[in-house]
Amino acid sequence: MAAAQTEGMTASFIKELVRRAVLIAAEAEQDAGDDDLDHATREMLDEAQNITRSLLGSITDR
Repeated sequence: MAAAQTEGMTASFIKELVRRAVLIAAEAEQDAGDDDLDHATREMLDEAQNITRSLLGSITDR
């Protein structure tokens, strides 16, 4: 799911996505997995994150 939704995003965006997924897993005291990556993807693609996407670079307009 995350791969399809982040097609066209920059390396900086993907780096931040993975960082957030790891933090989500760490807060839950578990190893990072697909659910954490999906959660981070939903967060970063949320309308409230327009500025973040702009700063990190989104090749495609979402």
